[in-house]
This record gives sequence, C-alpha cells and structure tokens, in this order.
Amino acid sequence: MKLEDIKNNKEIMGKLRWDLTPQTANIGSYEVNSPEDFERLKQLLKSLEGYYFYVDVWNCQARLALMKNDGDGGGRSEVIDFDSPLLRSAVYQAGGSITTSGWYPLSTRLMSLLKRRLEV
Repeated sequence: MKLEDIKNNKEIMGKLRWDLTPQTANIGSYEVNSPEDFERLKQLLKSLEGYYFYVDVWNCQARLALMKNDGDGGGRSEVIDFDSPLLRSAVYQAGGSITTSGWYPLSTRLMSLLKRRLEV
C-alpha cells in the first residue's frame, strides 16, 4: 500500500488517529478479574478503534506501517511503501535502535511530513 492509496481511502482517512502509538494502544497487561473489568475492557477497546501509523523495525530496516485497531480487540497491520530518513530518526528518538526489532512511535517531524503528504 502507498500513501496515495491511504489518502484516497475514505474509511482510513475518516478513522485515522494521530493520538495513538504502539505503546498507548497496547492493552497486553490489562487484567480481567470481574464482569466489571470485562466491561471496562470492552470500552477501552472501543476507544482505541481506528488506524494509526508507526515505525516498524525488522531485519535492521525501519519501515512505515499502518495499524488497524478493531473495536473488538482484533486488528491488522500493513507496511506502507514509503521511504524517508525520518523513519530511522524516529526509532532513535524513541530510544530504540535499528538493530532491535520493534514498534516505535512517529517523531514529530515524521508525523508532520505524513500529514502534509496526506493533506490533513
């Protein structure tokens, strides 16, 4: 997928979230010990619904990726055809390393560039 495809996709553009990162969207440590906890979890999942960009590092390469969070806790990610030195910079700015696989948030500069390209 390319940025142009995203720009022309009304569903993605309508649900694009600039406030989410892999860290803020992670619910891995959430514990459910009661029906009330389960209801809170359902509300939390619904609040995290939408699409967000992040930097994916794999095999010493920084790549732009788009995550789709479904309101039921499911989701999927896709690597975006996009190249910029700002991808590596975002990894280092987040305290990561290009030699360590992981998911990293966008830097302010990278986010600004994407918003300009998507005309947001």
